[in-house]
Amino acid sequence: FYLIQLRHFPAAHAGLFLMAVPSVMAIVAPTSGALSDKIGTRGLCSVGLFIQGIGFILLGLLGSTSPQSAIVAALLVIGLGIGMFNPPNNSDLLSSVPRERLGNASGMMGLTRTMGMVIGVALSSAIFTGVRNYLMGDAGANPGSSGVGQEVAFLGGLRWAFWVAAGSSWAGMVMVWGRKNRREMRE
Repeated sequence: FYLIQLRHFPAAHAGLFLMAVPSVMAIVAPTSGALSDKIGTRGLCSVGLFIQGIGFILLGLLGSTSPQSAIVAALLVIGLGIGMFNPPNNSDLLSSVPRERLGNASGMMGLTRTMGMVIGVALSSAIFTGVRNYLMGDAGANPGSSGVGQEVAFLGGLRWAFWVAAGSSWAGMVMVWGRKNRREMRE
């Protein structure tokens, strides 16, 4: 929404911005996975979710004239968080099932990851649209009526969507911190 609708970047340019997330993940994830084998999963997962939440807050702080470097920086922070979280989390989940059930567990991980993305997009879109429409008042249905400007309403909806995403990341961090990883259970 932000890159194309508000900032009016061409789709190809917006795609280049978004490549920041998987690029950092590709660099960080192998190190995070190897480190989790040595120090355990809980700390890395928690730190990854915390960093991801910071990235969402940074995205929520962007304005209509924020420098491109701020957009890239926020996306890099999110990629760092995801890259730190995913490998240790996958390792912990797969180590909790018997060897003969690894295929089932892997399939369920893929399903829950996909469902999480679908629900996350739907929830974020609903929050964005709801807040934007609320801020615009009747202006959405009656362009001549009162309400804040479209740009302010757009940014308000976007901020709330990103702030809820940050809160979800931090709620996940608390849940991860409360669980014991396989290494701790064996000791």
